Amino acid sequence: KYIEHAVTVADADEILPEHLPAEMLDELRDQDMHTSPDLGLGSLGEQVQAFEKHLIVKALRQSRGVKTQAARILGIHESTLRKKMKRYGIEIDECR
Repeated sequence: KYIEHAVTVADADEILPEHLPAEMLDELRDQDMHTSPDLGLGSLGEQVQAFEKHLIVKALRQSRGVKTQAARILGIHESTLRKKMKRYGIEIDECR
């Protein structure tokens, strides 16, 4: 529900910290540390980036490394996914 909100509020392909509701980060902090990134440290922007990377890796694992399917899961264009993978240094081999 938070990602849908952020996508609706964002006017570009990139979700920025100001597009996310504050309660999202509160919920994320309460989640199991083994299934989500460490969101307890860093600025809001750093926490959002860590969460975004986590979601991308999760979608790539779910799609067994097929970028087209992962992009569809995330609701973004494949070119956007490729840019984000490059930005975060995500290698496809770590996601299969």
